[in-house]
Amino acid sequence: MGRGCGSALTPWLPLRQAALFVEAGVDKVRLTGGEPTLRRDLPALVGRLAALPGLRGVGITTNGIALARQLPELRAAGAHALGSTLQRGRGGCRSGHGSSHA
Repeated sequence: MGRGCGSALTPWLPLRQAALFVEAGVDKVRLTGGEPTLRRDLPALVGRLAALPGLRGVGITTNGIALARQLPELRAAGAHALGSTLQRGRGGCRSGHGSSHA
């Protein structure tokens, strides 16, 4: 029986991927997609990413669902950039996308 698509992902897959990119010369990474702030391990992941030798910056793109309670811990862990995606309500208009970087 085959493995489900979720079984191939581990909590530290982004860390392993970032380490490979850093070895190839990348010096900044950004966590995005899915909604990073819903990860329980996000502050720990940011801390481990920030500690990678050669990595100069860790950013996060979020819609802000759980940001208020995590922001101090994420900043302390080493997050240096934050991008937020804003969407209009469900009134049928899907063109209300924007972004803001802090």
